[in-house]
Amino acid sequence: MALVGTFDASTFVEGNFSTYPALPPGVTLYQPTMHWLVIVAGVVFGQPVEPDDLLFALPSPRPYGYFNYGDRQFGGANRDGDWEVEEVWFLAWDAAVPPPDQVPYPNAGCPFTTDDQPFGDWAPGWRIVVDAFYNIDTEARTYGTDLYGDRIYGSVGGQGAGRWVDITEPSFQIDIGDGMRNGGPRVTVAEVVVEFFDPVGRWFDIVAPETWFQPQPGTAIRVGFLDPLWRYHPLISAVIERIEDVHDGDHPRVVAVRGFGRIMDLTVDVPQVTRPVELASSRVNALAEMAGWYWDDGPRFFPPADATLHPIAEPEDITIRDEIDRACQSVGWFLDSDKQGRMRVRTWPHEPTGTPLHVVDCAGVDGLVAHSIAFTNDQSLLLNYVFTSNVADPPAYVIVEDGGSVGRLGRRGRAYGFPQSGLAWEWPADAEVWVRRVVDRFAYVTRQAESFETDTYVDPGWLPALADLDTGRAVTVERSGLRPLILDGVVVGWRHHLIPGRWESTVFVSTITESL
Repeated sequence: MALVGTFDASTFVEGNFSTYPALPPGVTLYQPTMHWLVIVAGVVFGQPVEPDDLLFALPSPRPYGYFNYGDRQFGGANRDGDWEVEEVWFLAWDAAVPPPDQVPYPNAGCPFTTDDQPFGDWAPGWRIVVDAFYNIDTEARTYGTDLYGDRIYGSVGGQGAGRWVDITEPSFQIDIGDGMRNGGPRVTVAEVVVEFFDPVGRWFDIVAPETWFQPQPGTAIRVGFLDPLWRYHPLISAVIERIEDVHDGDHPRVVAVRGFGRIMDLTVDVPQVTRPVELASSRVNALAEMAGWYWDDGPRFFPPADATLHPIAEPEDITIRDEIDRACQSVGWFLDSDKQGRMRVRTWPHEPTGTPLHVVDCAGVDGLVAHSIAFTNDQSLLLNYVFTSNVADPPAYVIVEDGGSVGRLGRRGRAYGFPQSGLAWEWPADAEVWVRRVVDRFAYVTRQAESFETDTYVDPGWLPALADLDTGRAVTVERSGLRPLILDGVVVGWRHHLIPGRWESTVFVSTITESL
């Protein structure tokens, strides 16, 4: 990073080049990574900026397909650097954004596609970014570090706060898993494995003192993309659990880093817990506080159908994650985390949102091509007879069935973890609402588009689609060959595999089209 100097943003006038951030003496061209520290608030290219924000120099032209018609000058500067003042604009990087939402610096990471890859530079401007949140400036002077008399023994220099540090290497293999295969209410923790080519221990080592100033177990790590408009698309935010260095002097040093989503922090045992009769939202918040949840200290949002939970009257030893899941399932919710690492509670079964992705097979048209789609026709995920019980003494039961489905297919009541006994719901009327919702969703679904395979070598259009994919996204899967078939569903999970210039995925779907 090249910090060029400071800038008084109150003086900026678009088109008046004398008011632009100044280059160092003797330098005549703006280049990538150049940035200026804002010291006076103002507006730069329509962006409000405050002191401590950074302004990054970036190219201003409108390359074909990058911007809407008329947004910018067409043609002009190249994207790789050496820009005249007429060709440059400045992107604001907000220093005040909290870590879950703070984007990487522009030009962070590595180009995802380049000319020397098998399909060439087919996605110009897209950059993959792997970064870790730690204090790279902290250097504690311990035995064997620094020369005699350099500093007071045990002192710490560079007492800055942690920040996202770009640790991307151009050689990588990344595997990410999130969500569930069948969209059940108990969602596993998101996982990421990143393999780095790191022959000199630039980012990872297990030997002191180097390891003290590098990412370690417990360090936040995330993977995401910067698109050609420098917008950030996070894929996962996790915590490093394991760093594996398989040392072999005859081969290049590759370090594997495994991380898990932050809701892993909720796997905490707490003894002798009691809770009063309370709303599910209140219990989830209280349990998160017991676990010491700290990553997202903002307000937590819950679905509108909050309901009263049975008390934990006698002291119990609990595991926080298990008890939060029980509280959520007691009112028809489920717990997972968003792609910024925040704890997230939503209505279950997954509710389809957004414009549906239209997925077609290789014979289809007007859609994203999946080279392999798994269609099934069975009763393994059929639910037409659902019951749940609570922890009252004696327990209360709620049973809901769909007579038409039962008459045709018999009672099917064992899928998605049902029957669910020993839940914390207090009033049967509340439980009946979400149990009936489950029956309405799953009583008539036997034909399913279970999953599909994607590959940017098959259809490059998957790159922007996967970059913004989230569980809950509506999807339409179309079979073109044989006899045409269209099934609507909702994305409930995925497994991503990324290498330079190529992104392959398996996307799991819960079908919502009834098999009448």
